[in-house]
Amino acid sequence: MTTITVRNVGAYGFNTTPLNGVGFSTAEADTKRSDVDQALALADALRAAMQAAREAGLQAFAPAQAVAAGVLTLPASLSTANREDFFANIMGRAYAGGPVSLDQWSQAVEELEHWAGATASMLPPGAGGGTRNVRGTWYVNGEPWSLSELFTVNRVNTLSEIDRMVAESLNVIAANNDAAKALTVLMQKLFKKYNENKWEIETHKKVNSGWVEWAAKYELNEQGYTLGNLGGNSSPYITGNSEYGYTFARLLAQADKHIGPDSLIRKLDGLGTGVTAGLQKEDFRAMIDEVEQILGAFSADNQVAQLRNETLFNSRSNLLEGLGTFLKGQQTTRSTVARNA
Repeated sequence: MTTITVRNVGAYGFNTTPLNGVGFSTAEADTKRSDVDQALALADALRAAMQAAREAGLQAFAPAQAVAAGVLTLPASLSTANREDFFANIMGRAYAGGPVSLDQWSQAVEELEHWAGATASMLPPGAGGGTRNVRGTWYVNGEPWSLSELFTVNRVNTLSEIDRMVAESLNVIAANNDAAKALTVLMQKLFKKYNENKWEIETHKKVNSGWVEWAAKYELNEQGYTLGNLGGNSSPYITGNSEYGYTFARLLAQADKHIGPDSLIRKLDGLGTGVTAGLQKEDFRAMIDEVEQILGAFSADNQVAQLRNETLFNSRSNLLEGLGTFLKGQQTTRSTVARNA
């Protein structure tokens, strides 16, 4: 039989970008968070120093000299190591270097803020991480993104999640349909037993799946429904392989879930080896009703899954429409700016 297999693994056509940081340990995250706090405090101090310099009529200042003159007040939390690193490696202005213009200090502060934003975005969300916006640039896991890129990746992540949920829902429907087909075969056999008090005679062979697995636990013969196995000289009145495999253990679990502990299927499971089952014709008719009840439960599950799929498909369409509108608007804005430049 040819079946359609739903793809339930992989990226569903898109690669997602989880916002979970870059894998810092707890100690590393604490250190990075402290560095970010110190960098932002230094940026505030430098902005205050530039304001004081303007008020004093200064056009430039050197960091160390400004501290000595009281123009620049370094944060108390700023370590010496971070002070040297921030000035020399991030802002490109050595702490012990010469005077730097206020415009250059403004650019240096911007570099420091971008570094702080990028570093903070590397932290896990529970440790102060997540996306950061610095002067129009968004940082995700340490990488810079434009607004268009961030909007797009967030919508694509949502789209990927919707695709995953749709695939899972389709898998539920496919599994329920297979189970329903198997149970339909079982009902046909139960009706045969009910009407004729016998089952189809098929070649005796040991197979560990499908309906032979059912027969291995519960052999059917002319005298009634008795226990047996396929390991010895069993009666030839047993079922063969079904196209839709469905074990007795699975049927028993469904009976317990949808019917309860007093089902005839559960009673059948409790029979001891070599003991006559004592199931009469009416019992088989009642067992048919139990299987039909389980079939109804699968049908109800499929209806719920189908309604969920319809909602997901609507959300997916709206999301794609919104994404297209946003990107079109961004392109229009860029074209307008380019014409006016």
